[in-house]
Amino acid sequence: MIIAQSLVTEILTAFKFAERQSFTQIATIAKLNGAYLPKARTVLLYYLEDRNAFRFSCSTNTHKWVELSEIPKITGIFFDARNTTQYRFEANAQLIDHTTKMEYELYNSSWSMLRASLREQMWQEYLADPNEKYRIEEICPHHGTVILKPYYWDIFKLDTINFANSNRTQVILKDNLWQIFQDTPQIHPLDLLH
Repeated sequence: MIIAQSLVTEILTAFKFAERQSFTQIATIAKLNGAYLPKARTVLLYYLEDRNAFRFSCSTNTHKWVELSEIPKITGIFFDARNTTQYRFEANAQLIDHTTKMEYELYNSSWSMLRASLREQMWQEYLADPNEKYRIEEICPHHGTVILKPYYWDIFKLDTINFANSNRTQVILKDNLWQIFQDTPQIHPLDLLH
């Protein structure tokens, strides 16, 4: 499961997967001159019900892909403005590209779900020659998809009138079981992961 069963409906409703509007900020970790630096960007998440995981597409020719190749972990945040609720999560990442065996169906479907203009742009950058012909139905060799398996959630429901009435719930996957910690401190959450 992407989260404890009792919270699945809330997550799927908040992220609005049915309308494909789940633009989520994620951060990867880049190694640079001996330092580890967070690198944030926005991705469009999809929910893979059959895998109980999230997915997003990513060019294999980007810093994001390289960073995930070196450190396959992300942290993400989605803010549901309608309910003033912040969903933070941490997840393990699995990278799938044209060399990944046994994942052709997912690889193919993730390409076909990309907007046509994005597929065209990926091909144009791959070919580096505006006159060279390509078919956007064919998968660009730089196409990749990233599977995310969350292991930690921090759900913060903000009361915009009285901050003291805000509510934080932390959900942690330990030994393949989700543990739910409700009403954890609003400002200084318990450090439950370590």
